[in-house]
Order: sequence, then structure tokens, then C-alpha cells
Amino acid sequence: MFHAVKMALIAVFLISCVYFIYCLVSPNIYKQNQALQVSSNDRDFEHETELAGDTKPVELYLSNIEGKQIFNNIVSEESAQQDGVLQADTGKDMNLLGIISGDNPQAIIEDKNTQKTYYLNKGQNIREFTLEEIKEGRVILNYKGQKLELYM
Repeated sequence: MFHAVKMALIAVFLISCVYFIYCLVSPNIYKQNQALQVSSNDRDFEHETELAGDTKPVELYLSNIEGKQIFNNIVSEESAQQDGVLQADTGKDMNLLGIISGDNPQAIIEDKNTQKTYYLNKGQNIREFTLEEIKEGRVILNYKGQKLELYM
């Protein structure tokens, strides 16, 4: 019986050695296959850069956007005027600070001229502006028949 256990231990030892050698060798085989794949991708990248040889210097792009307000509203002036939305200086002294949602939502609007903060419900006035709508993240004010939108 002792002889059978000894033979079983030798068999387990030999199998462990073969597995250990396989674990040492297999990553190297995988790396060789991976290296071949990377080199083919590198050739594709070199081909793409040859095609993109008509690139322009960064200064050209910077000169094109210099002086432009790239973070302005997307609405064009023509479409805004057609919709009756006021532009430029009309409401620049008004600032939407927040919106209190609920059954009866309120807009928190700061008047920079008087340095006062108003909590307005729909239909209430601040100077010559009437609060028409309270929406998520913005409000619509009416100023002499034209609309002005304030955003948070």
C-alpha cells in the first residue's frame, strides 16, 4: 500500500512539473502572436498617416476660431428674432439663480441693477418683465410682447 501512495505522489509531481512548464512557455507564445497583430496594425496606421498628409497647422485652426464665442446659445439670431426672443442687452441684468419645483413652482431671479433677489410664481412681474413659464433649468419672461429666456 505504501508503494501505491508513493507512485501516486510521483505522478502528481510529474503532472505539476508539466503544468508549471506549460505556464512558463504559454505567455511567450501568446506574446509572439500578439506582436504579429500589433505589427499589422502599425502598418495600417502608417498607411492612414500617409493619406492624411494634407493636415494643416494648428495656428490656422486657432486663427479661425479666435474672437468667436463658441459657448453661446445655438439659436441663430434670425430664428430668435422670428420667434420673438429678445437678444443682447435687454435682460443682461437678470440672472436665474434657481428653480423651486413642486405644485406651485417658483423661479429665483436676481436683478443685478437693484441687487435684489425675487422669488416669482408664474404671472408675477419683476420691473417690466412678466414670468410666463417655469421649465426645468430655464424660465421664459415676457418683455413688452417679446420673450426672453433665462438659463441657470
